[in-house]
Amino acid sequence: MASGAQVNRKQRRARDRALKKQRSKADFEEKLGLFEKLEDECLSCQKPFDKKDKKMVTTWNVVVREKENKVNLYCPDCWSIATKVIKDFQQGKQND
Repeated sequence: MASGAQVNRKQRRARDRALKKQRSKADFEEKLGLFEKLEDECLSCQKPFDKKDKKMVTTWNVVVREKENKVNLYCPDCWSIATKVIKDFQQGKQND
């Protein structure tokens, strides 16, 4: 009887692995589709962006708006300015 339960367990695990692999493949394809929508410049200052430059890829910020099906790209300078403005705004609200 134990061997039958073991087979069932193996089948469930195999099915779960297959489903997980299928989901991760779909997620990858979705992200790849969004990567194609990535612009070649900063949304704020239009500084050029090189997708092949490793430093740029690791330092620039990407904001994905799934509902709007948009991908926004920001250079480090514009990103730091935006986060400072938001931080200052939040601190101003707290002081009121």
